[in-house]
Amino acid sequence: MSRTFFPAIRSPEQEVVLQPRRRLRNLVIGLVVAAILWEAIVLSFFFLAQPSFVKDLMNEGVFGYLFLGGLAFGLIVGPLVFVVLLIRIGLLARVFGPARVVVSAHPLRLGDTFRVVAGQALKRDMRVGPATLKLVAQEVAVWRRGTRSKVETHTVFEQQHTDPNPVVDGQVVRAVGEFQIPADAMHSLTGDNNRIEWLLSYSVEVPAYPDVSEEFLLEVLPVRTSKVPLPVNQPLTPRVLREFGQGTLAINLREGKLGQAQCYELGETITGEVELTAAEAVPCRGVRLELVWQTRGKGTAEAHTVWQDQVHQGPLVPGTHRFRFSVPLPEGPASYDGELIHLGWELRAWVDLSLRRDPGSALPIWVVPPTVAATADQTP
Repeated sequence: MSRTFFPAIRSPEQEVVLQPRRRLRNLVIGLVVAAILWEAIVLSFFFLAQPSFVKDLMNEGVFGYLFLGGLAFGLIVGPLVFVVLLIRIGLLARVFGPARVVVSAHPLRLGDTFRVVAGQALKRDMRVGPATLKLVAQEVAVWRRGTRSKVETHTVFEQQHTDPNPVVDGQVVRAVGEFQIPADAMHSLTGDNNRIEWLLSYSVEVPAYPDVSEEFLLEVLPVRTSKVPLPVNQPLTPRVLREFGQGTLAINLREGKLGQAQCYELGETITGEVELTAAEAVPCRGVRLELVWQTRGKGTAEAHTVWQDQVHQGPLVPGTHRFRFSVPLPEGPASYDGELIHLGWELRAWVDLSLRRDPGSALPIWVVPPTVAATADQTP
């Protein structure tokens, strides 16, 4: 599952052409749907109105005629607005060729610097305003309840480059910019209800025409090119998932590469032990350990178990028991504490009881992207 969300590290390819996120066809379909809905709303007034209601309006004099005139005008406005917008889009297509955006490396990593060249052909002479390239990172939280859903976004990073005179030789509109992904930022995240998106937008101001505007989705891998400490903003205190009435249950960890308690890098192997003290014999089927990442915040919460293992099988006698374990962390995602989304990792230990609810204990951990050395071919 994690490899689907976060692919393995690949060597960047040079001059990668990006595909726009939203195409002209989608805009035209949206305009058609909006026009049909407008017509349906206006026509519903006529079909739902009783003849006596229309007759009463006619007897109201000027007010009645204005009301019926407004409904008739509404029937014309919907298609008229659609036709005007479609003509403007068609005129824009006759002036500009399709937008083309090329980046020096993709996918990207935290801390990478990359170059962007965006442009399009200019089919005839005309006045063109500034061209803008913008790199944006945003949190996207989807709140779901039944058939209802609500989407909320929050921008966490923005970097912009504007070219005031983008026309070259009267034939091409071109903008060139250099951007850097912050090393302490969050990588791309594609969850069911919670996402971190990195977007590259290209826009050109065109007087008397609709502005050219395209958006491209970037992939930022969960690896860093420099060692920048990532803050741990949440307390990493153990919590009881379900009380263990016959004793105590705890998870003890050894320090990893970072040299900090409960802090690890993606791809690192976590070692430790599950410590269980039984005051009496426990007729259990075993002790199970899980590695889980979960989200909470504005969006609907989601949880994913990426690893689990049986660290002990069979019943337990009274006394203290220690079961060693070794857990490999996947390639992503990293821990994150944002405005709309919080993503946390934790180890969960369960005592598997027969015909009873399993007692359990959880220990949160903070996971950061691993650090790799930057090389000349990866930094344009």
